[in-house]
Amino acid sequence: MKNYKLFSRLGIALFIVFIVSVLTVSIRGIPGTPTSETVNESQWGDEGPFELSPERGRFALTLSLIENQSVEFTHSIAQFSTPDLGYKNGKFVSLFAPLLSFLIVPGYLLGRLFGYGQVGAYAIIALFALFNTLLIRSITIRMGANPVAASIGAALFLFGTPAFAYASSLYQHHVSLFLILVSLWLLVGNRSWLRLFFVWLAIGLGLPLDYPNIIMMMPLAIVAALETIKIVTSNDKIVVQIRLLAGLAVVGVVAPLVFFFWYNNAAYGSPLTLLSSLKQVKALNPDGTLIEDAQSDRAAGIVTSTAENRVATAFFQSRNFLRGFSILTVSRDRGLLYFAPVMLFGIVGVIILYKQKNPHVPLMVAILGANMVLYSMWGDPAGGWAFGGRYLIPTFAMLSIWIGAALSYLRRNIPFLIVFLFVSFYSIAVNTLGAISSNRNPPQSEILALEQASGKPELYSWDRNAQFVNAGKLKAFVYNDIGYKYMSSWDYYQYVTIFIAVILCFHFAFLYTRGNKKTHL
Repeated sequence: MKNYKLFSRLGIALFIVFIVSVLTVSIRGIPGTPTSETVNESQWGDEGPFELSPERGRFALTLSLIENQSVEFTHSIAQFSTPDLGYKNGKFVSLFAPLLSFLIVPGYLLGRLFGYGQVGAYAIIALFALFNTLLIRSITIRMGANPVAASIGAALFLFGTPAFAYASSLYQHHVSLFLILVSLWLLVGNRSWLRLFFVWLAIGLGLPLDYPNIIMMMPLAIVAALETIKIVTSNDKIVVQIRLLAGLAVVGVVAPLVFFFWYNNAAYGSPLTLLSSLKQVKALNPDGTLIEDAQSDRAAGIVTSTAENRVATAFFQSRNFLRGFSILTVSRDRGLLYFAPVMLFGIVGVIILYKQKNPHVPLMVAILGANMVLYSMWGDPAGGWAFGGRYLIPTFAMLSIWIGAALSYLRRNIPFLIVFLFVSFYSIAVNTLGAISSNRNPPQSEILALEQASGKPELYSWDRNAQFVNAGKLKAFVYNDIGYKYMSSWDYYQYVTIFIAVILCFHFAFLYTRGNKKTHL
């Protein structure tokens, strides 16, 4: 027993080393620490780590908090934030939910001590990606899967889906997923008052992190709320008991809501102001001031909420569902089928778990369903310029858990394992391209206009990232700081991909040859 525990701990430690190693060589960045005075320099922009406005907008608030102790933007920081810059009561403010900008402050400050402030900020996202991988592994084991199969599923979530690209850049998706997974992990175990309190805390934190989290976490909130009611049947009587302590756990949402209201009041002048009510500034003068001599707001680069239909409910339309669903699943520019086909094996796993009458399957299916339905009805399911389906990261997590179940049950099925292995290699190869290069892939709907502007054919799927790698346009910090001296960009890509694939093969070999036949499932 002692040897088993020692071996298990060693396996977890090696798994963590593997994940951290790959994230380290993939995280994007360049040497240096951007400040409000230098952040608009070209090396930080389109060809640098802050290539898209969601990254710039969130980092802008971080800079403002650190340098000015303010949620309002100076002219230089406002210029950096365009075209997604908020404008309220004559002030430039963030157009993004604030929590992520606060979370990366420690990483920026720590990195700044060594001259790598930007990399330090991005490392916070990589840290959450590591946490998510470990949570997926732990939840999969709690569902009854073989630990090695759970490790394979968790690794494929991170390296075989677009989650890889968003673990190496500055987006909210991994933090949102962390809140979902930690809530699921707590609910899969014993549902004590303290666990329910932390579930409600996570749900509360979802709002100031990203508004759609409220919908995606609704299944978790419903399950937590139902814990306040206990139905007991005895002697042909049904007794409904109210668990007051479980009900009091809902106070976990109070602190996040206080933070949310405080920020809204400080930035927008009212605690109840939502981002959808802000004006959006698309462009500024070169010095960061408004284009005041224009004849209208639109000519001045200001888009009013009414003109752009920025009412919150307008983002969700049921008539968008079929189109949005096809974009997220089968389109060449964002579809799961093109970017992460290995996730489809998760369907096998959920069928197995359903037949085993696993009690947690309905909750996980509800989380996946909420994610798919929400963003299928979203006004822009492609997610703007992006690598793969970034909105499907919670779906990838659920499917990865089910992959662990499928591998546990079919670990002796050689044809299944061979097909699974080759599809895994494809998924890893595709997503490594995105992780070390760029998220600047246009949606298919913009290709014609882009080709007219550039005067040349434009790629829009993962082949665009292959083009970046061939051209030496890597954004991985380790390559930009050291690696370029010793190898080509293509060699760097191959080394990272082969390393992931080899470690995965070792896991498969161990699962097949040493997998305990008495393992659950």
